[in-house]
Amino acid sequence: MRKESIKTDMKNKVSVLMDVSSSMQVNGFEETNRMDQVLEYWHGKLVEKDFIFEKYVFNSKIRSVQKFAVFKSKNRVSQTHLYKNLGKMIDKCDKNNSQALICFTDGVDSSEDSKDELLEIVEGSEIPVYFIPTELNVPSKPYIAVERLEVDSTSLVGSRVPVNMLAQFSNTISRPITLKIKKENKIVFEKEVKVFHNGSQKKRIAFDLPIPTAGIHLFTGEIYYGDEKMVSLNWSVHGLEKETRKFLLYQGALDWGTRHLRGVLDHKNNFDLDVLFHPDFKSSGLSTNGRKNNFPTQDKLNEYNVIVLLNLNKRQITEDMSAKIRKFVKEGGSVLFIISNPQASKEFSNSSLEKLLPVTFLNQPEGQSRQDIATNSFLKDVSRVSTFREDSFTRSKERGQKLPPLFSFELTREGALNSIFDFAKKDNIYQKELLPKFRDLSPVKSAKAGAVILVDHQKPGEGVRQIVLAVQNFGRGKSAVLTSDTLWPWKLRTLSSDSNLYQLFWKNLLNWLSAGQKSQPHWVLNSVVCKSGQKAKLKFNIPKRSKMVYSDFKFEVRQGEHVSELHLNKSENANIYLGDLQIDGNKEYEISAKVDDEVISQTVVSGILKLKDIELRVLKPDINFMEEIAELSGGKVIRMNEKFDWEYWLPTLSPVEVTTTEDRLWHKPWIFILLVSLILAEFLVRRKYKLI
Repeated sequence: MRKESIKTDMKNKVSVLMDVSSSMQVNGFEETNRMDQVLEYWHGKLVEKDFIFEKYVFNSKIRSVQKFAVFKSKNRVSQTHLYKNLGKMIDKCDKNNSQALICFTDGVDSSEDSKDELLEIVEGSEIPVYFIPTELNVPSKPYIAVERLEVDSTSLVGSRVPVNMLAQFSNTISRPITLKIKKENKIVFEKEVKVFHNGSQKKRIAFDLPIPTAGIHLFTGEIYYGDEKMVSLNWSVHGLEKETRKFLLYQGALDWGTRHLRGVLDHKNNFDLDVLFHPDFKSSGLSTNGRKNNFPTQDKLNEYNVIVLLNLNKRQITEDMSAKIRKFVKEGGSVLFIISNPQASKEFSNSSLEKLLPVTFLNQPEGQSRQDIATNSFLKDVSRVSTFREDSFTRSKERGQKLPPLFSFELTREGALNSIFDFAKKDNIYQKELLPKFRDLSPVKSAKAGAVILVDHQKPGEGVRQIVLAVQNFGRGKSAVLTSDTLWPWKLRTLSSDSNLYQLFWKNLLNWLSAGQKSQPHWVLNSVVCKSGQKAKLKFNIPKRSKMVYSDFKFEVRQGEHVSELHLNKSENANIYLGDLQIDGNKEYEISAKVDDEVISQTVVSGILKLKDIELRVLKPDINFMEEIAELSGGKVIRMNEKFDWEYWLPTLSPVEVTTTEDRLWHKPWIFILLVSLILAEFLVRRKYKLI
């Protein structure tokens, strides 16, 4: 037997991944950057180890390198796809038998990738990941970006078009920013916006702009930080000549406010009001139960801009009515639900109508009557006095009533920004005494997500603020709830005969609600800004009332001097045609719908560059992320002031001893017997066949 020992000369194989993205190359306050720190650590504490190092660098992609040095990106700014590239690198280590992965990074992933896939890869691998974070403090670059801009492409002359802007700010914005809206190089709106210092954030900025004349109005929005212009983008609004707006007031019971609303809206100032009563209402003690439902058909509803539902109970609103109203709003109309009866409002909890409205109703009836006791007593007394008698008896009787108190509207921040209440301003400051006042209020449970509360109120001695007026977008239309009376006590008791405050409130509210529905064909865009490289979604609405069809139109897109034809496709809605437009860079695209070379509707879509500069905005190292991955993989986060303890964290491979044993078979008895048997067999075969 022979025995020998062989010692193998094996080396550890370690993959090293280095982050070379833009945030690694930003100089800190001492004219050094994170890349300098990484290279210093590499050359001073790692490179001398007698290991096999496979070296890689990454920003948006991974690439193999022969040595680590200062890597300058060809682009001014490059993104960091840390999650995706780290997952790829772990898979690579599994395939090439690396014992570990060392990663130099600041932990910043500026892409929109999810780390869920990375966590799955780490859990399925046995490769330990050692992070060496670079924690040098570097200044972030201030930034402001408009991510979304919502504005109607058309608006009636004399109205104000609401604008909703969604802006994003970096945590380096330390002072208020200034928003300026210009038209023909003249400032038409200016506002200072405060930014709270809670890191990178988004902020909604709402305002409205006047449309004084017919034609195309081109606006430029600019955002300044100090004297530096951070954002500039354009959009347009097509001013349309005034058209008559039709309203339907559908009532479930008589209301004192009806005649006052009719005085505001009935065939005056481009308003047209139809009043219908549910057949089940009671008048003068005579019930009309059993009459046929007189709610308009769907086609008839489409003639209206706004449906006002007043003093209805749940029994009076059938599923068919709810479905008609829902379709009406979804296609661009608006509904205003007025209910001041606490008991009746609770009936609508979990109803089909509630699904359309911006609030949810209480579902525990408290047995409250239509009005409180004081109001009921007052109305009972007044009902005995004819409202048409103007004699001394009537006046003395009215003066003798104990009148319930009135409560004033209290505007929320969103309400103060809405043009509905502009009539209550003096010198651009709201005057509380000019705001509407109500007597009856029906509490609701809460506002829905996405709803906007414009008015609320807190009664003395109560801790909860009750919603008075709330609105929300629903489909292409709007829904609103007014939980007070129709404000007739305010008009009768506090306003002088020559005051127009009551009229202005209702005109402004119904004008605002009806702004979304027009008889003239128009563009409908979710946002008039779109990120570069994406497609802007276009909709063109041809209302039935316009008496026009798709074949009447020619659609075109102008970008600079280049004009191209635009093709739209039918949608499920017979009135809506869809298309998309590829956005390239921060260019502007003018989109027009023409009939015989006459512009019927026009809008502008502005391209915005992708927010790849986020690499220079979120520069704080993400240590928590690195610790999570290191712990899951069996690795460790090693700070730059620590020594890399190879023997503890990644021991050197020991030589392998191979032992060989040799045993001679000729000395085994069974070998001898086998050989003899073979010789004997050969002898017998030869004898049988006479070969010997």
